[in-house]
Amino acid sequence: MGSVMATERAVDVSKKIDSKFKAGVSGNPLGRPKQAEEIKMAKVRDALDKNIVAIFYKVLDSALAGDIQAAGLIFEIYGLSNRILDVKPDLNAK
Repeated sequence: MGSVMATERAVDVSKKIDSKFKAGVSGNPLGRPKQAEEIKMAKVRDALDKNIVAIFYKVLDSALAGDIQAAGLIFEIYGLSNRILDVKPDLNAK
């Protein structure tokens, strides 16, 4: 008797459900307009251009205060990261 109830409740998947959306068709075939992304990046570039010196000094202050990531960024900006890694400290120096 349990198997009869299970089959009565089963959904017939062969019946199609009416919908305004078509299966396999994107709702936005053209995607996001490229202009929106360009405008956003232009705003970011403008903000960086206006504040680049202040940002640099903020990162430099953080590096001088002991922030290792900020120091790494400063070294990277000046191309020093490879030269610093090549330097072998003299462990016998006093």
